[in-house]
Amino acid sequence: MYGFSSSLHAADTYRARRQRPVEPVYRSNWHRMLASGLMVAGMFSALLAQPARESGALLTVPSPLSSETITQLRNQIEHHISLGNRKIILHFQPGPPSSFGVARDLAQYLLRGIRGRAEIHAYADKPLTGHIVLPFLAAQYRWLGPEGGLGQAQVGTDQPISHADRAFYLEVAQGRGLPEALVLRMLHQPLSVYRVVENGQVRYKIEDTPLARQLEIEPRLLTIPAEGGQLVIVGGEGAGLFRAGQAEEFGLARRLNGLEELVDTLQLDRAILLGAVTVHPDSKVVWIRVGGEEGDLSSGTIHSLRRKWEIATNLPNVGCIVFEINAGGNARVAQELEPLVQQVLQRNKQVLTVAYVPKRASGAATYLAFACREIVLCQSAQLGDMQEIRGSGRRALTAQQLQPYVRQLRELTQYHGGEALADALFDPAVELVRTRPKKGGARLLVLRRDEAERRREEFEILDKPFRLMQISGDQARTLGVGRFVLPDNSPPDAVLNLFGLKVQNMELLRSTWLDDLVNLIVHPVTTVFLFILGFTCLLLEFKTGGLGLPAVIAAVCFLLIFWAHSWLSREVNSLAILLFLLGLALLLVELFVLPGMIVAGFSGVLLIISSVALLLVQHWPQTTEEYVRMAQYFGMLGGGLVAAIVLAFLIGRHLPSVPWLRGLVLVPPESVLPETSIAVPIREYQQYLGAVGVAVTALRPAGKARFGDVLLDVTAEGQYLDVGTRVQVIEVEGTRIVVQALPAHDPAS
Repeated sequence: MYGFSSSLHAADTYRARRQRPVEPVYRSNWHRMLASGLMVAGMFSALLAQPARESGALLTVPSPLSSETITQLRNQIEHHISLGNRKIILHFQPGPPSSFGVARDLAQYLLRGIRGRAEIHAYADKPLTGHIVLPFLAAQYRWLGPEGGLGQAQVGTDQPISHADRAFYLEVAQGRGLPEALVLRMLHQPLSVYRVVENGQVRYKIEDTPLARQLEIEPRLLTIPAEGGQLVIVGGEGAGLFRAGQAEEFGLARRLNGLEELVDTLQLDRAILLGAVTVHPDSKVVWIRVGGEEGDLSSGTIHSLRRKWEIATNLPNVGCIVFEINAGGNARVAQELEPLVQQVLQRNKQVLTVAYVPKRASGAATYLAFACREIVLCQSAQLGDMQEIRGSGRRALTAQQLQPYVRQLRELTQYHGGEALADALFDPAVELVRTRPKKGGARLLVLRRDEAERRREEFEILDKPFRLMQISGDQARTLGVGRFVLPDNSPPDAVLNLFGLKVQNMELLRSTWLDDLVNLIVHPVTTVFLFILGFTCLLLEFKTGGLGLPAVIAAVCFLLIFWAHSWLSREVNSLAILLFLLGLALLLVELFVLPGMIVAGFSGVLLIISSVALLLVQHWPQTTEEYVRMAQYFGMLGGGLVAAIVLAFLIGRHLPSVPWLRGLVLVPPESVLPETSIAVPIREYQQYLGAVGVAVTALRPAGKARFGDVLLDVTAEGQYLDVGTRVQVIEVEGTRIVVQALPAHDPAS
């Protein structure tokens, strides 16, 4: 709510600057409290006295016009009129010339079809040429931006306009009270126009020339230089286009600084700047709950929210998406929420997005609320408390660190109340004032106090400054944040009724058990636990040999980790998976191919830890805080690795003593008595090339085999061999003897 009590001193200072009478000194604290309360009440009443902005519509008129676009535009206008929108802005776009027929159809509808049911305001921020000028002139009110222009109705065609078509131009000029001579000048550029005064009234007439007579222009619209008129437009191509300043001078249109100023002038909700959207009453409504029982926003809930948004936008016949927001979120969550905020902004032209705040939307949730086209609050709801973003204590963000968050909120609040609201929500010291442009009608704007003081020539300050900590439901309409405020605990049908939608067409998107499972797995504690369990089982598998239960458990653990994070985000999954596979390959090389190569093993372990840490961070670190967070995850996973090694050692040592798990570990071969084996010098190993013997231990792939009375260390080629398998030596390299299995019926022995 407003920080009136904290801004009393600022209000007194401002009052002194305005040279108002000095209030008497009160003799008791009770009198001071009473006076302060009355002043606060006066400020609050004055603020609430600001008229709420009206509902309206902003529709785009493309160029060139076609029959299809005219039909669609008429349907949109009629739909908005049925919803009660009484002010409709048509934003005309420049482009290739339009045919006279379609331009006439739209002009006839604007001139005769509206019949006072709504105000039609035509706006152009770029020069309009061709027959699209005709429907622009047919609008009830006409506005041009600084770079706007009007004229050259005949362009891109060699065929002169017919007398009947020209007559319709003049009918539009008469119907809208426009100077007929200037409209004719748009059609016939060689004509010159004079300004004459008749009976005290300024009129515009065309110079009486042979061309004017040839065009059969009515005599009442003609004049001769001898009658004393002032030449204002010289015939020729040079002045064929009326710029914004000329159009305002000649009474064709009014000039303003942009579309935002037009919306403020008409006292319309700034949300219409997001674009036009038409919602059919029978279209589907998707209801998405944000927070509530799930608590504040987090990484898991944001990804679930993004999945729900994708589902909602892909459903057929969806006309409205409602976010029921009852949550907050810190600065990190705000960063993760930004992609969804941008998607909502882009989608506002195709679907009606509504933020419904029954209780609170603070911190990161504020961005989602302001990204929607419409904001609906309950009376006691609170919107915009940014303390969770600012942080506190040692975790408080500096002014420089807050700038990106402020800038993003300013981009959103320009559609809901103005950019100054963002500054005030982030900085409790910022003071706001209500202002009215001195040359811009009766529209009211909320500006920063320092900006209003700096622009005193443009704006009139209406009352005392105030501060804004958060926005309540009662203040939302006053500040232009939202058009609708509902009683507390309003049901969903009350929200839908505001927009003419039916509750029976509403579909509530709920979180599934799969979402809950994913959110559980991606929690850092769960991910680290699965990492420890998986790595422990991986080490046990290397110790026991073969594909057993530890290998299955390790595969399931790592599969769950990568599956859950792949389900949530696609930013770093490919890199993380590649790092994990590379680390696993290096670890296998260390264990089986090049034992003793510490570099390969250490690099493999480091890459595996990096892959899991990257999944936890969700994106490659870019700031100091993110690098610190990744270092913390490195420490957690490194500790988990040490725990996995200790756990694997303990299990490997005591597992053989457990009866029902004894089969998981290889039984050591029976010791061979010294007198039954004969030592062989290294130089004589070559004599056993081709010799046939019997494996006395399992070869997995290394073990022992007996050749006559000699027991040798051998390595099996390509497969594991059981005890008693007949083998033959196929390769001897130094002390390394390679054998292969022989069929049982082979006579060679």
